[in-house]
Amino acid sequence: MPRRTVLLIASLGAAFLGVLLVIVYVNGVDSRARKGQEIVEVLYTKVPIQLGTSGATAEQGGAFELRKVARDAAAAGALSSVGPIQGLTALIAIPAGQPVTSAQWGESNATSSLAIPGTKVAISIQLGDTQRVAGFVTPGSDVAVFITRNNATNVLIPRVRVLAVGSSTINGSAGNSEAVPSSIFTLALDQNDAEKVILGQGNGALSFALLSKDSRTGRNGRTTTSDLR
Repeated sequence: MPRRTVLLIASLGAAFLGVLLVIVYVNGVDSRARKGQEIVEVLYTKVPIQLGTSGATAEQGGAFELRKVARDAAAAGALSSVGPIQGLTALIAIPAGQPVTSAQWGESNATSSLAIPGTKVAISIQLGDTQRVAGFVTPGSDVAVFITRNNATNVLIPRVRVLAVGSSTINGSAGNSEAVPSSIFTLALDQNDAEKVILGQGNGALSFALLSKDSRTGRNGRTTTSDLR
């Protein structure tokens, strides 16, 4: 067979394979897009649910309803039935009209009016506007705790759940009579991390970073003034 014919057949074969791969890729993208637009049922609150209310009690009170939403629009961890939370309690106050997610519910400490998950403990810290992400941190938020001391900043706690938020004010410094708004945050931590935060309050400046479900943080080194170039 002439060499030119062989090359022509090889070129046609490669072109056919390329077209086939493009078709497979486009079909895959289209399939994923259709899946994201698929309609699913998500549980929503019909009435406000108070902190510490059990899922079973809320269900008996008619606090939930199912709504149809696109899969891509559903909140992370959204539930489609009350079953998974019937034996749990609300870790935060949930307003009416909100999607019900697994992060809002957990096991509570029956000896406290504050619902503390599992074996964790609750501690409180006070932060100003800048350190608390300008008020965007709310009960149920996940945050990373940073500490700045000795001209260096590092992650102290990579991820922690905020249980409660209370407002307060810090008096202005000398020469500045304006009060600075701040908030007291109650966090759910294990004993080791709680000790770090308590010690950190007296030995440095703490700051929050608000996290999404996809945020990645870790105790990987620190940033010093020599890095500010």
